[in-house]
Amino acid sequence: MDVGDRVGLVAFNDSEVVDIRPQRSQQTVMSILNTVLRMNHALRVGSGAAPGPERLNEALTKAVRLVTHDALVVVVSDFFGTDEHTGRLASQLAAHNDVLGVLVHDPVRLDPAVHNINVSDGMLQMPLDLVSRKIREAIALDYREEQQRITQFLRRLSAPLLMISNEGDVVDQVRRLLGMPARGA
Repeated sequence: MDVGDRVGLVAFNDSEVVDIRPQRSQQTVMSILNTVLRMNHALRVGSGAAPGPERLNEALTKAVRLVTHDALVVVVSDFFGTDEHTGRLASQLAAHNDVLGVLVHDPVRLDPAVHNINVSDGMLQMPLDLVSRKIREAIALDYREEQQRITQFLRRLSAPLLMISNEGDVVDQVRRLLGMPARGA
């Protein structure tokens, strides 16, 4: 970010979509960080919020209104709720802006080697026994197919995809994906 660049945010979770208009101020950056933190904490079992896949499109609709041209639009999501309308909104954003997709994923879905995990629909949580190799393979195959759909979706927009795991240090993952040396190196 160059000195003087404006930064804004459209953040969403299962119950709300919040936008912060792009501005050039430290106060805006702090407001963005506080909003992300607050909304992240709201994503927990027992929060009372029903899954809201439509929130992705609501967030993109707000982004289309806020971002007109020559911006870098970074979509950080699990891309749950992607549909034809998502494609139209993302195409509008990509027409005059650079778009980068960041898929937040759970490595357990890629390689469910553990035999017991907790799963949730956002309302309830339960243990899932993955002793069966067929079930583990089906979970991994389903997730690989989902990742392929997301990758194809972003390719149509000429948007690269970065994958960030929900395990491990996010800053280190981003630095590695961008080809930057690790902190302290």
